[in-house]
Amino acid sequence: MCFSFTNIRESRIFQKMLLIAFTTAFLGQIYIFPFGTSFRVGMGVIVFVVLLLYFSEVNIFFTALLTSVIVPIFRILLDIAFNQLPWTEAFSHHFPTSIYYIAFGSIFRRFHSTNPSDNLLYFVVYLGIIDTLSNCAELLVRTLVTKEIPLQFFDDAIPFIAAVGFSRGLIILLLYWLLQKYTSMILEKIEKERYLRFLVLSLNLKNELYFLVRAADKIEKVMRKSYEVYSLLSSEKETEQIKEELKNKALELAVDMHEIKKDYFQVKGRIEKLLPDVDVTEAIEIREIMEFLKKLSLEYAESLNKTVNIRFESKLNFKTDKYAYLFPLLNELIQNAIEAIDKEIGVIEVELSQDGEDVIFKVKDNGEGIKPKNLETIFEPGFSTKFDKNTGKMSSGLGLCQVKRLVEILKGEISLHSELAKGTVFTVKIPKEMLIKK
Repeated sequence: MCFSFTNIRESRIFQKMLLIAFTTAFLGQIYIFPFGTSFRVGMGVIVFVVLLLYFSEVNIFFTALLTSVIVPIFRILLDIAFNQLPWTEAFSHHFPTSIYYIAFGSIFRRFHSTNPSDNLLYFVVYLGIIDTLSNCAELLVRTLVTKEIPLQFFDDAIPFIAAVGFSRGLIILLLYWLLQKYTSMILEKIEKERYLRFLVLSLNLKNELYFLVRAADKIEKVMRKSYEVYSLLSSEKETEQIKEELKNKALELAVDMHEIKKDYFQVKGRIEKLLPDVDVTEAIEIREIMEFLKKLSLEYAESLNKTVNIRFESKLNFKTDKYAYLFPLLNELIQNAIEAIDKEIGVIEVELSQDGEDVIFKVKDNGEGIKPKNLETIFEPGFSTKFDKNTGKMSSGLGLCQVKRLVEILKGEISLHSELAKGTVFTVKIPKEMLIKK
């Protein structure tokens, strides 16, 4: 692969190269002077190598070359600013540092395909050798060019430099392993969140599909009844004009219903093809579900321009493979609670506890409450008191009906207690054996 500075600057790779160089320069300020001269052994090199391994897409030699310029300049400016050294003296002290990074990059790039996890011992040895050779190159310049280190000290310094090199190799390996583990944990969390978001979308579509099928059944009944009207009207011996018109309209109604039914089944088929099968065999901890629910709920409250304090309290933790039912169930209850709040600051509490052989979920809010006359019909399909203030259209009223259906699938029960102007509490009780995966 051919690299040029012009192309690199135009890419994110150059930003990563700058990050490596400046991070190395900053952390290089943690150091010791082993020989009482300006030759230093610092933390910058460790970070430099760890970042080179982590950002494997950067060009090693160009990154080392960039670092060999930035690190000395950074140290020179610090010496001039804080130690009042003349720039010529500061330059003499720090320009040999460039030799270390150039030497390191030149050797290291030839082994850039080496994966630390392939052979740990080899990796530590090979890093130790590269570090030792690079330090020797710098030390040689300080001995022969700047005359900072007497020549007789050079031989004595090599064992110490080698020990430092191999020690750095071990530290680099440990830090790289920790960085990889941390990255893996973050990616796993992101992947899980992405999966749950997809699950929400998928299950919402499948819920709509459920009601689409119900609507198709109703249309089938209307069509059958319409045809019966047509048959009855056709069997009459009287042929008055009004009956003829009724007969024609009844036939038209049956034809229209048939067309609607056909469209419904076409839409149903398309949705089924679009929706992949959701794998719900892997169990997820309930606390992870709760954390993601909280994040989604806060996003939903923000979208409605509502300030809501959402508290999640869990007195137990377990793994469940029934999250395909549990997640949309709780999400719907929490979203309803958010919508019910008309105060400046709303409070929603989601509690998880155990009562004997049942797992109890409670969703409490301090919203406007539900009128007593609506309590008996609130779980019926089509019931709703919510409407869009901008359009005046009522909600479909399918949310709580769907919640009840999901609870019943889990062989559970749902109940509610509500007081006007005080709030509502929904309680879901589900048998432990239905949720907890052993």
